[in-house]
Amino acid sequence: MKSLILICLAYILMSEGCQKKPVVDAIGLPPPTQIGANTFGALINGQVFIPQRKFGENGSPISLSYFATGPYIGLTLVATDTKNSPYYLITFHSSSALVEGQTYPLQATGANVISTGFTSAAGNYTIAPPMSGQLTITKLDLANNIISGTFFFSAIDANNNKMDVADGRFDVKI
Repeated sequence: MKSLILICLAYILMSEGCQKKPVVDAIGLPPPTQIGANTFGALINGQVFIPQRKFGENGSPISLSYFATGPYIGLTLVATDTKNSPYYLITFHSSSALVEGQTYPLQATGANVISTGFTSAAGNYTIAPPMSGQLTITKLDLANNIISGTFFFSAIDANNNKMDVADGRFDVKI
């Protein structure tokens, strides 16, 4: 029985240590690629944010859906970090088809904008004037199911606490 417990413990420890470490640039973020690498990263108030899941959680910490035609045209991109504390959740949502090379303002509402949500353990943040941001679609390759882009924004919570998100980038398979 003791050896079974030791084997189980060794398996758990080895599976945590054998996880692939993400490739990062000089500031600790995934490089801004356009190959469908399923990466996402940003600096949140100067701290590196790379979506991760707690050990034992299923599913990817990055979720993307994009429909260029049909009744549900638009992009929904969600990045979650439940492994680290405080946790973060960043969402982008457009209600229109995207264009490669186009830069979109990040706002709460409006025409030809991308709405953004930011949630942390401290609460929900919104982009409301005078806060602002941008998202640029650097690659939109529907034949190979790749969407890549860069972003930045500033947001505030209900108590006027500011959150700055900078050097954001994603490279995701649809």
